[in-house]
Amino acid sequence: MKKMALWLAAMLLAILLASGAALAANQIDCSNNPDARCLGTLRNDEIKGTGARDEIWARAGNDVVNAGAGHDLVHGQRGADLLRAGQCSNNRMFGGRGDDTINVSDRNCSFVAVIGGPGPEDVGDKADCGAGFDVVRGVNRYDRLTADCERIVRE
Repeated sequence: MKKMALWLAAMLLAILLASGAALAANQIDCSNNPDARCLGTLRNDEIKGTGARDEIWARAGNDVVNAGAGHDLVHGQRGADLLRAGQCSNNRMFGGRGDDTINVSDRNCSFVAVIGGPGPEDVGDKADCGAGFDVVRGVNRYDRLTADCERIVRE
């Protein structure tokens, strides 16, 4: 009887551990994708962008996207996503449906204005929050946000 109880407890523990591993977020590294387009899954993902220009589609799930240093295009899509823009770069961030947090902080970055070149409208990040209660953090004077961003936290 004791052996049977121990065996059942061991089996239950194995099932719990296996299900916990299945619930963990998928790790997706965009550097493994040569065409600069990186797709998430329908589950929870942790997506890591590259230092180059990336196009990241997180898809469904509660995803964490670290865009990387390039000028990136990031779509959170469905779910409560955390989208982090790369440091010192111009990104376009689209939260999509769900309660998203978009971090566009460029702390410790200096943007150089080129005479006769791109003006302030071409510098900084662009965030389009989408449906849901969305928070945008690290906003500075160069960033542009759509009117559907419910909470804005400035640098």
